[in-house]
Amino acid sequence: MRTTVSYETACAKTEGRFLTAVHQVRAANHLQNLRMSDFIKADVSEVDALEKVFTIIARVAKKLPREFPGDAHRAHFLRGAVIGYPWAMQPLSRQDVQPVTFQELYGELHASLSLKTDAERAVVRDRASSAADTADDGVTSVYFGGQGRYAVANKGSATRLSARPAGEHRAAGPPRRAGCCNCGDKTHRLPACPAKVN
Repeated sequence: MRTTVSYETACAKTEGRFLTAVHQVRAANHLQNLRMSDFIKADVSEVDALEKVFTIIARVAKKLPREFPGDAHRAHFLRGAVIGYPWAMQPLSRQDVQPVTFQELYGELHASLSLKTDAERAVVRDRASSAADTADDGVTSVYFGGQGRYAVANKGSATRLSARPAGEHRAAGPPRRAGCCNCGDKTHRLPACPAKVN
């Protein structure tokens, strides 16, 4: 004959049999001593280390004694694992003012870490581009001086530029067909117009 047992009773028997007080205390000690720096020392990136810490806390928190129930304790364990990192200060300081769930705290920490990583990449990219800019100052000055396009010096074609006298500052090339837009003369352009500008 079978005995009918309620679900709560079955869970209590299973916990008592397989999740003894020793196991529960070990789980609590493990989470209290969990540090993200332990994973980073093992050559794991900060993003992966944060994810591992989150996963371990979510998994091991199910084995905690009854005095550690709820989301607040999981958030506290996550806080203890990441405290000391500059990127974690802002999300952790918000936790002291306003209660934050375990999942929300992880999301804020992950976003803060992503911002830090993106900022580091931008700094490296800016340093690389500024080093490339200073490596070839001739091209840079031509480009920013408006003398060329796409950082290529304007060399002119054939001998057209070199045939002009040094003091003459006319625009390169022949006058436009339309000529001067001020007086209508086809022999010069607006900057060289002798007439008063309308």
